[in-house]
Amino acid sequence: MIENISVQEAIALFQHQWQPQGMEVIPLEEANTRILGDTLYAKESIPVVRASMMDGIAIKGDNYTKDPSHWVYGKDYIRADTGDDFSDDFDTVIAIEKVNMEDGKLSWREDFPFEKGMNVRHRGSTIKENTLLLEKGSRLNATALALLAMGNHGEVKVYKKPKVVFIPTGSELVGVGTKLSRGENIDSNSPMAEVLLEDFGAVPILYPITKDDPESLRAAVKKALKEGDMVLINGGSSKGEEDFNLRILEEMGEVFFHWTQCGPGRPAAMAKIENKPVFIVPGPAYGCFNVLQWLIGPCIRYLTGAQEPYYYKVKAKLKESVQAPTHFQFLLGAQVERNEEGDLLVNLLSFKKNGVPDCLKANGFVHTKPGMNPFQAGDEIEVNLLKPV
Repeated sequence: MIENISVQEAIALFQHQWQPQGMEVIPLEEANTRILGDTLYAKESIPVVRASMMDGIAIKGDNYTKDPSHWVYGKDYIRADTGDDFSDDFDTVIAIEKVNMEDGKLSWREDFPFEKGMNVRHRGSTIKENTLLLEKGSRLNATALALLAMGNHGEVKVYKKPKVVFIPTGSELVGVGTKLSRGENIDSNSPMAEVLLEDFGAVPILYPITKDDPESLRAAVKKALKEGDMVLINGGSSKGEEDFNLRILEEMGEVFFHWTQCGPGRPAAMAKIENKPVFIVPGPAYGCFNVLQWLIGPCIRYLTGAQEPYYYKVKAKLKESVQAPTHFQFLLGAQVERNEEGDLLVNLLSFKKNGVPDCLKANGFVHTKPGMNPFQAGDEIEVNLLKPV
Protein backbone atom coordinates (compact mmCIF):
# COMPACT_ATOMS: atom_id res chain seq x y z
CA MET A 1 0.00 0.00 0.00
CA ILE A 2 1.30 3.43 -0.98
CA GLU A 3 1.29 6.15 1.66
CA ASN A 4 1.24 9.88 0.85
CA ILE A 5 0.57 9.39 -2.87
CA SER A 6 0.66 12.36 -5.26
CA VAL A 7 -2.38 13.62 -7.17
CA GLN A 8 -0.98 12.46 -10.50
CA GLU A 9 0.02 9.04 -9.20
CA ALA A 10 -3.38 8.43 -7.60
CA ILE A 11 -5.32 9.19 -10.79
CA ALA A 12 -2.87 7.20 -12.94
CA LEU A 13 -3.23 4.23 -10.59
CA PHE A 14 -7.01 4.35 -10.95
CA GLN A 15 -6.75 4.48 -14.75
CA HIS A 16 -4.37 1.51 -14.72
CA GLN A 17 -6.81 -0.61 -12.72
CA TRP A 18 -10.10 0.21 -14.49
CA GLN A 19 -11.35 0.88 -18.00
CA PRO A 20 -13.95 3.41 -19.23
CA GLN A 21 -17.60 2.40 -19.06
CA GLY A 22 -19.35 0.75 -21.99
CA MET A 23 -21.62 2.55 -24.45
CA GLU A 24 -25.35 2.91 -24.87
CA VAL A 25 -27.54 4.49 -27.56
CA ILE A 26 -30.09 7.01 -26.31
CA PRO A 27 -32.52 9.51 -27.88
CA LEU A 28 -30.99 12.88 -28.64
CA GLU A 29 -33.39 14.68 -26.30
CA GLU A 30 -32.02 12.65 -23.36
CA ALA A 31 -28.36 13.28 -24.15
CA ASN A 32 -27.72 16.60 -22.38
CA THR A 33 -24.46 16.48 -20.31
CA ARG A 34 -23.59 13.02 -21.69
CA ILE A 35 -20.22 12.15 -23.23
CA LEU A 36 -20.28 11.33 -26.93
CA GLY A 37 -19.10 7.82 -27.79
CA ASP A 38 -18.48 8.37 -31.52
CA THR A 39 -17.22 11.14 -33.75
CA LEU A 40 -20.30 12.29 -35.67
CA TYR A 41 -20.78 13.86 -39.10
CA ALA A 42 -23.80 15.44 -40.80
CA LYS A 43 -25.91 12.81 -42.50
CA GLU A 44 -27.15 15.11 -45.29
CA SER A 45 -27.04 18.65 -46.59
CA ILE A 46 -29.33 21.49 -45.52
CA PRO A 47 -31.00 22.91 -47.52
CA VAL A 48 -31.48 19.68 -49.45
CA VAL A 49 -31.75 21.67 -52.70
CA ARG A 50 -32.02 25.40 -51.95
CA ALA A 51 -34.18 27.77 -49.92
CA SER A 52 -35.32 31.35 -49.74
CA MET A 53 -33.38 33.59 -47.34
CA MET A 54 -36.46 35.73 -46.63
CA ASP A 55 -40.15 36.23 -47.21
CA GLY A 56 -40.71 37.57 -50.73
CA ILE A 57 -41.38 36.52 -54.30
CA ALA A 58 -39.32 34.16 -56.41
CA ILE A 59 -38.69 35.25 -60.01
CA LYS A 60 -36.70 34.23 -63.07
CA GLY A 61 -33.57 36.30 -62.88
CA ASP A 62 -33.13 36.61 -66.65
CA ASN A 63 -36.61 38.18 -66.92
CA TYR A 64 -36.05 40.94 -64.35
CA THR A 65 -37.47 44.29 -65.35
CA LYS A 66 -38.11 47.59 -63.56
CA ASP A 67 -41.73 47.39 -64.70
CA PRO A 68 -43.17 43.97 -63.81
CA SER A 69 -46.80 45.09 -64.08
CA HIS A 70 -47.44 42.62 -66.92
CA TRP A 71 -46.09 39.62 -64.98
CA VAL A 72 -48.48 36.74 -64.29
CA TYR A 73 -48.50 34.96 -60.93
CA GLY A 74 -47.41 31.32 -61.27
CA LYS A 75 -45.72 31.98 -64.59
CA ASP A 76 -43.41 34.92 -63.97
CA TYR A 77 -43.28 34.87 -60.16
CA ILE A 78 -44.47 32.96 -57.08
CA ARG A 79 -44.44 33.51 -53.32
CA ALA A 80 -41.32 32.43 -51.40
CA ASP A 81 -41.16 32.09 -47.61
CA THR A 82 -38.07 32.17 -45.39
CA GLY A 83 -36.33 28.78 -45.27
CA ASP A 84 -38.67 27.18 -47.83
CA ASP A 85 -37.80 25.56 -51.13
CA PHE A 86 -39.49 26.81 -54.29
CA SER A 87 -39.97 25.64 -57.87
CA ASP A 88 -36.86 25.09 -60.00
CA ASP A 89 -38.44 27.40 -62.62
CA PHE A 90 -37.36 30.35 -60.44
CA ASP A 91 -33.90 31.28 -59.23
CA THR A 92 -34.03 34.67 -57.49
CA VAL A 93 -35.89 36.11 -54.50
CA ILE A 94 -36.95 39.72 -53.97
CA ALA A 95 -37.85 40.78 -50.41
CA ILE A 96 -41.56 41.25 -49.78
CA GLU A 97 -40.84 44.74 -48.39
CA LYS A 98 -39.84 45.85 -51.88
CA VAL A 99 -42.95 44.40 -53.58
CA ASN A 100 -46.29 46.14 -54.17
CA MET A 101 -49.39 44.32 -55.43
CA GLU A 102 -52.39 46.45 -56.30
CA ASP A 103 -55.31 45.50 -58.52
CA GLY A 104 -53.52 42.29 -59.40
CA LYS A 105 -50.53 44.19 -60.83
CA LEU A 106 -46.97 43.86 -59.55
CA SER A 107 -44.62 46.80 -59.03
CA TRP A 108 -41.54 47.66 -56.99
CA ARG A 109 -41.91 49.95 -53.99
CA GLU A 110 -38.43 51.34 -54.49
CA ASP A 111 -35.33 50.98 -56.60
CA PHE A 112 -32.85 48.37 -55.39
CA PRO A 113 -29.65 46.78 -56.66
CA PHE A 114 -30.60 43.59 -58.49
CA GLU A 115 -28.51 40.49 -59.00
CA LYS A 116 -29.63 37.19 -60.46
CA GLY A 117 -29.71 34.53 -57.71
CA MET A 118 -29.96 37.06 -54.88
CA ASN A 119 -31.48 36.08 -51.50
CA VAL A 120 -31.28 32.34 -52.19
CA ARG A 121 -29.47 29.89 -49.90
CA HIS A 122 -27.94 27.16 -52.03
CA ARG A 123 -27.77 23.43 -51.28
CA GLY A 124 -25.65 22.78 -48.21
CA SER A 125 -25.26 26.47 -47.35
CA THR A 126 -26.40 25.75 -43.78
CA ILE A 127 -24.55 22.47 -43.42
CA LYS A 128 -23.02 20.05 -45.92
CA GLU A 129 -23.25 16.26 -45.82
CA ASN A 130 -20.28 14.69 -43.98
CA THR A 131 -19.42 17.92 -42.17
CA LEU A 132 -17.67 17.11 -38.87
CA LEU A 133 -20.10 17.86 -36.04
CA LEU A 134 -18.49 16.72 -32.78
CA GLU A 135 -15.51 14.61 -31.78
CA LYS A 136 -15.76 11.50 -29.65
CA GLY A 137 -15.47 12.50 -26.00
CA SER A 138 -17.36 15.78 -26.40
CA ARG A 139 -19.64 16.72 -23.52
CA LEU A 140 -23.08 17.48 -24.88
CA ASN A 141 -24.98 20.63 -24.01
CA ALA A 142 -27.88 22.63 -25.47
CA THR A 143 -26.01 23.95 -28.51
CA ALA A 144 -24.35 20.58 -29.13
CA LEU A 145 -27.80 18.95 -29.23
CA ALA A 146 -28.94 21.57 -31.77
CA LEU A 147 -25.87 20.83 -33.89
CA LEU A 148 -26.48 17.07 -33.80
CA ALA A 149 -30.14 17.63 -34.67
CA MET A 150 -29.01 19.77 -37.63
CA GLY A 151 -26.89 16.81 -38.68
CA ASN A 152 -30.06 14.66 -38.47
CA HIS A 153 -28.94 12.44 -35.57
CA GLY A 154 -32.04 11.40 -33.65
CA GLU A 155 -30.06 8.97 -31.50
CA VAL A 156 -26.50 9.13 -30.21
CA LYS A 157 -24.03 6.69 -28.76
CA VAL A 158 -22.76 7.87 -25.37
CA TYR A 159 -20.71 6.47 -22.52
CA LYS A 160 -22.77 4.87 -19.78
CA LYS A 161 -22.96 6.79 -16.55
CA PRO A 162 -21.30 4.98 -13.64
CA LYS A 163 -23.51 4.43 -10.62
CA VAL A 164 -21.68 5.80 -7.58
CA VAL A 165 -22.85 4.85 -4.09
CA PHE A 166 -22.12 7.38 -1.34
CA ILE A 167 -22.13 5.96 2.21
CA PRO A 168 -21.97 8.55 5.04
CA THR A 169 -20.54 6.98 8.19
CA GLY A 170 -20.30 8.10 11.80
CA SER A 171 -22.22 7.44 15.01
CA GLU A 172 -22.37 11.21 15.57
CA LEU A 173 -24.14 11.94 12.28
CA VAL A 174 -27.84 12.76 11.93
CA GLY A 175 -29.87 13.78 8.90
CA VAL A 176 -30.46 17.34 7.81
CA GLY A 177 -33.38 18.91 9.69
CA THR A 178 -32.83 16.89 12.86
CA LYS A 179 -32.66 18.84 16.13
CA LEU A 180 -29.07 18.39 17.35
CA SER A 181 -28.24 16.93 20.74
CA ARG A 182 -24.87 16.93 22.44
CA GLY A 183 -22.27 14.96 20.46
CA GLU A 184 -24.28 14.97 17.23
CA ASN A 185 -23.40 16.48 13.88
CA ILE A 186 -25.28 17.08 10.62
CA ASP A 187 -24.56 14.96 7.55
CA SER A 188 -23.81 17.93 5.27
CA ASN A 189 -21.73 15.92 2.80
CA SER A 190 -24.49 13.82 1.23
CA PRO A 191 -26.32 16.72 -0.50
CA MET A 192 -22.99 18.16 -1.67
CA ALA A 193 -21.80 14.80 -2.98
CA GLU A 194 -25.06 14.16 -4.83
CA VAL A 195 -24.75 17.39 -6.84
CA LEU A 196 -21.02 17.01 -7.53
CA LEU A 197 -21.37 13.40 -8.64
CA GLU A 198 -24.09 14.42 -11.09
CA ASP A 199 -21.86 17.24 -12.35
CA PHE A 200 -19.02 14.77 -12.85
CA GLY A 201 -21.28 12.58 -15.00
CA ALA A 202 -22.29 9.85 -12.56
CA VAL A 203 -25.59 8.56 -11.23
CA PRO A 204 -25.40 9.16 -7.45
CA ILE A 205 -26.95 6.68 -5.05
CA LEU A 206 -27.10 8.08 -1.51
CA TYR A 207 -27.17 5.56 1.32
CA PRO A 208 -28.52 6.26 4.81
CA ILE A 209 -26.04 7.04 7.57
CA THR A 210 -24.06 4.00 8.72
CA LYS A 211 -23.03 4.07 12.35
CA ASP A 212 -19.46 3.32 13.49
CA ASP A 213 -19.94 -0.41 13.62
CA PRO A 214 -17.79 -2.82 11.54
CA GLU A 215 -20.61 -5.23 10.74
CA SER A 216 -22.93 -2.43 9.62
CA LEU A 217 -20.24 -1.02 7.35
CA ARG A 218 -19.43 -4.43 5.85
CA ALA A 219 -23.10 -4.96 5.09
CA ALA A 220 -23.42 -1.50 3.53
CA VAL A 221 -20.33 -2.03 1.34
CA LYS A 222 -21.51 -5.47 0.18
CA LYS A 223 -24.89 -4.03 -0.79
CA ALA A 224 -23.25 -1.04 -2.51
CA LEU A 225 -21.00 -3.31 -4.59
CA LYS A 226 -24.10 -5.00 -5.99
CA GLU A 227 -25.89 -1.72 -6.78
CA GLY A 228 -23.04 0.52 -7.91
CA ASP A 229 -20.01 0.69 -10.17
CA MET A 230 -18.04 2.73 -7.59
CA VAL A 231 -18.39 3.08 -3.83
CA LEU A 232 -17.50 6.11 -1.70
CA ILE A 233 -17.28 5.63 2.07
CA ASN A 234 -17.46 9.03 3.72
CA GLY A 235 -15.62 9.29 7.04
CA GLY A 236 -13.52 7.04 9.26
CA SER A 237 -10.38 7.56 7.21
CA SER A 238 -7.94 8.93 9.77
CA LYS A 239 -6.38 7.32 12.86
CA GLY A 240 -9.03 7.82 15.54
CA GLU A 241 -10.36 5.05 17.74
CA GLU A 242 -13.44 4.58 15.56
CA ASP A 243 -11.65 5.05 12.21
CA PHE A 244 -11.72 1.35 11.29
CA ASN A 245 -12.98 1.73 7.71
CA LEU A 246 -9.54 1.22 6.20
CA ARG A 247 -9.05 -2.04 8.12
CA ILE A 248 -12.35 -3.32 6.79
CA LEU A 249 -11.33 -2.54 3.20
CA GLU A 250 -8.06 -4.40 3.75
CA GLU A 251 -10.07 -7.42 4.92
CA MET A 252 -12.50 -7.27 1.97
CA GLY A 253 -10.08 -6.48 -0.86
CA GLU A 254 -6.84 -4.74 -1.86
CA VAL A 255 -6.00 -1.23 -0.66
CA PHE A 256 -3.82 0.70 -3.12
CA PHE A 257 -3.09 3.87 -1.17
CA HIS A 258 -3.86 5.77 2.03
CA TRP A 259 -2.95 9.43 2.62
CA THR A 260 -2.40 11.78 -0.28
CA GLN A 261 -0.43 14.91 -1.11
CA CYS A 262 -3.53 17.10 -1.38
CA GLY A 263 -5.30 18.71 1.57
CA PRO A 264 -7.57 19.22 3.30
CA GLY A 265 -8.72 15.62 3.35
CA ARG A 266 -5.31 14.00 3.02
CA PRO A 267 -6.28 10.63 4.64
CA ALA A 268 -8.20 9.49 1.56
CA ALA A 269 -7.82 5.90 0.38
CA MET A 270 -8.55 3.73 -2.67
CA ALA A 271 -9.20 -0.01 -2.75
CA LYS A 272 -10.44 -2.70 -5.11
CA ILE A 273 -13.16 -5.06 -3.91
CA GLU A 274 -14.86 -7.49 -6.30
CA ASN A 275 -13.02 -5.66 -9.08
CA LYS A 276 -14.78 -2.38 -8.27
CA PRO A 277 -13.21 0.85 -6.99
CA VAL A 278 -13.95 1.72 -3.38
CA PHE A 279 -12.76 5.04 -1.93
CA ILE A 280 -12.64 6.40 1.56
CA VAL A 281 -13.44 10.11 1.42
CA PRO A 282 -12.65 12.09 4.60
CA GLY A 283 -15.56 13.34 6.68
CA PRO A 284 -14.84 17.07 7.30
CA ALA A 285 -16.90 19.04 4.78
CA TYR A 286 -14.15 20.97 3.00
CA GLY A 287 -11.88 17.92 2.95
CA CYS A 288 -14.73 15.92 1.43
CA PHE A 289 -15.24 18.65 -1.18
CA ASN A 290 -11.53 18.69 -2.00
CA VAL A 291 -11.22 14.91 -2.47
CA LEU A 292 -14.37 14.83 -4.58
CA GLN A 293 -12.89 17.57 -6.79
CA TRP A 294 -9.33 16.40 -7.34
CA LEU A 295 -9.73 12.62 -7.10
CA ILE A 296 -13.28 11.36 -7.56
CA GLY A 297 -14.17 13.83 -10.34
CA PRO A 298 -11.24 12.88 -12.62
CA CYS A 299 -11.85 9.17 -12.00
CA ILE A 300 -15.52 9.47 -12.99
CA ARG A 301 -14.65 11.55 -16.04
CA TYR A 302 -12.18 8.86 -17.08
CA LEU A 303 -14.90 6.20 -16.79
CA THR A 304 -17.25 8.30 -18.93
CA GLY A 305 -14.69 9.05 -21.64
CA ALA A 306 -14.15 12.67 -20.60
CA GLN A 307 -10.60 13.32 -19.46
CA GLU A 308 -10.71 17.06 -18.74
CA PRO A 309 -12.56 18.83 -15.90
CA TYR A 310 -15.33 21.22 -16.89
CA TYR A 311 -14.52 24.34 -14.94
CA TYR A 312 -15.03 27.90 -16.05
CA LYS A 313 -11.61 29.41 -15.53
CA VAL A 314 -11.02 33.13 -15.06
CA LYS A 315 -7.99 35.22 -14.20
CA ALA A 316 -8.32 37.60 -11.27
CA LYS A 317 -6.00 39.90 -9.34
CA LEU A 318 -5.25 38.86 -5.76
CA LYS A 319 -6.41 41.41 -3.17
CA GLU A 320 -4.30 40.12 -0.25
CA SER A 321 -1.22 37.94 0.21
CA VAL A 322 -1.94 34.36 1.35
CA GLN A 323 0.10 31.74 3.16
CA ALA A 324 -0.58 28.06 2.35
CA PRO A 325 1.31 24.77 2.68
CA THR A 326 4.08 24.45 0.09
CA HIS A 327 5.04 20.77 0.46
CA PHE A 328 1.72 19.39 -0.88
CA GLN A 329 -1.28 20.60 -2.86
CA PHE A 330 -3.80 22.60 -0.86
CA LEU A 331 -7.35 23.72 -1.60
CA LEU A 332 -8.19 27.38 -1.09
CA GLY A 333 -11.60 28.91 -1.51
CA ALA A 334 -11.69 31.81 -3.96
CA GLN A 335 -14.17 34.67 -3.68
CA VAL A 336 -14.15 36.52 -7.01
CA GLU A 337 -15.80 39.92 -7.50
CA ARG A 338 -15.78 42.80 -9.97
CA ASN A 339 -14.66 46.30 -9.08
CA GLU A 340 -16.23 49.47 -10.49
CA GLU A 341 -13.93 49.30 -13.53
CA GLY A 342 -15.08 45.77 -14.30
CA ASP A 343 -11.79 44.09 -13.33
CA LEU A 344 -11.91 40.74 -11.52
CA LEU A 345 -10.46 40.66 -8.01
CA VAL A 346 -10.12 37.62 -5.74
CA ASN A 347 -9.68 36.81 -2.05
CA LEU A 348 -8.26 33.37 -1.25
CA LEU A 349 -9.69 31.62 1.81
CA SER A 350 -8.18 28.90 3.99
CA PHE A 351 -10.59 26.74 5.96
CA LYS A 352 -8.24 26.98 8.98
CA LYS A 353 -8.10 30.78 8.96
CA ASN A 354 -11.46 31.76 7.46
CA GLY A 355 -13.59 28.79 8.52
CA VAL A 356 -15.43 26.15 6.51
CA PRO A 357 -18.66 28.15 5.99
CA ASP A 358 -16.83 31.01 4.23
CA CYS A 359 -14.92 28.52 2.08
CA LEU A 360 -18.12 26.74 1.09
CA LYS A 361 -19.79 30.08 0.25
CA ALA A 362 -16.94 31.04 -2.11
CA ASN A 363 -17.75 31.17 -5.82
CA GLY A 364 -14.52 29.46 -6.85
CA PHE A 365 -11.44 27.57 -5.71
CA VAL A 366 -7.69 27.31 -6.32
CA HIS A 367 -5.25 24.46 -5.74
CA THR A 368 -1.73 25.39 -4.69
CA LYS A 369 1.15 23.34 -6.07
CA PRO A 370 4.09 21.86 -4.15
CA GLY A 371 7.10 24.16 -4.20
CA MET A 372 5.28 27.20 -5.58
CA ASN A 373 5.96 30.69 -4.29
CA PRO A 374 3.43 32.18 -1.84
CA PHE A 375 0.54 34.13 -3.37
CA GLN A 376 1.28 37.86 -3.19
CA ALA A 377 -1.16 40.77 -3.32
CA GLY A 378 -1.44 42.01 -6.91
CA ASP A 379 -0.63 38.61 -8.47
CA GLU A 380 -2.93 37.57 -11.32
CA ILE A 381 -4.01 34.00 -10.69
CA GLU A 382 -6.30 31.51 -12.42
CA VAL A 383 -9.47 30.55 -10.54
CA ASN A 384 -11.88 27.66 -11.11
CA LEU A 385 -15.36 29.16 -10.89
CA LEU A 386 -18.20 27.29 -9.20
CA LYS A 387 -20.80 30.03 -9.73
CA PRO A 388 -21.19 32.93 -12.18
CA VAL A 389 -19.52 36.20 -11.26
